[in-house]
Amino acid sequence: MGRATWESIPPKFRPLPRRDNIIVSRALAATASESTTGTRTVFCDSLAAALAAAAESKRIYIIGGAQLYNSVLELAASPAGAGLDVRVLMTQVARADGSEIACDTFFTGFVPTQWQKQSHADLVRFLDNEAIEVPQGKVVENDYEFEFTYWTKRTDAN
Repeated sequence: MGRATWESIPPKFRPLPRRDNIIVSRALAATASESTTGTRTVFCDSLAAALAAAAESKRIYIIGGAQLYNSVLELAASPAGAGLDVRVLMTQVARADGSEIACDTFFTGFVPTQWQKQSHADLVRFLDNEAIEVPQGKVVENDYEFEFTYWTKRTDAN
């Protein structure tokens, strides 16, 4: 995750449990620590350093922010990222009444024509060992509708 995402998590909930927390920041010192629960927190100064720090991980989740998402998508589209198995787990949010949502951050690096939307069953299979229940289809809650979607890189996209 990026520094702003890390700082947006209330301190009492940091680090996120049951996973390594790798923060990409040019502003925070490069350090590593381990909590009493075995959760590792690592600060890296680049995406490349973060990926190296996570090299032993079975799966790496990028959880924000926008600059980091876009950097990963750029890497996945480049020859240097050819060996990466990048997938996108996206929550699409809209107002239930169709009106515009005022926001200031956009996922501009995601080009849908370069990705193949997968089925809900594929998403559930992908998350099988994560103990996460994912609702199927659009869910309406508090004037918003959202849908969890799962995308894989198209092999014929250029």
